[in-house]
Amino acid sequence: LDRTGDTVRIVADLLDPEGAALNGRAVTAIVTAGETQQAPVALTEVADGRYEAVFTVGDPGAYQVEVAADDVTGGAAMYVGYPARYNFGRADFDKLQALAAATGGQLLLGDEPVFRSETKWVARPAWQLWTVIAMLLLMADLTVRHAPNLFGLRRRQARPLGPALAVPA
Repeated sequence: LDRTGDTVRIVADLLDPEGAALNGRAVTAIVTAGETQQAPVALTEVADGRYEAVFTVGDPGAYQVEVAADDVTGGAAMYVGYPARYNFGRADFDKLQALAAATGGQLLLGDEPVFRSETKWVARPAWQLWTVIAMLLLMADLTVRHAPNLFGLRRRQARPLGPALAVPA
């Protein structure tokens, strides 16, 4: 079995026990996709003892092919993981290049970077600025804590809300 796109080519070589080619045989293949059996496919002789046919795969899944010619049988299996339209390895690079040129773009091959800007972050020493800011914050904190009258931030003493209640013993 040889997959090309969404088509699979079945190749069967018919040989007798001595290794001689069996010619002029009626060879058919039955393709089973999962639980569904497709219509039999007739193979045509393309060379001495070599028979070929093509079938189209539908949905992704496991495909089992059984080939029969008179009393000789054989089988093969293959798994189709995804439709051919998702196989980007089959891309036609001439068409892609023409499309990129027509739209003002560029064709990137392999692991070329998409963005080629040379923008870099550069770290500059700013410890002097942060040290000055930390010292100013420390001075402001000490001033508020130890000299609250300086800025009118005097603490007031708490006053009772009402008369004190005496509790009998």
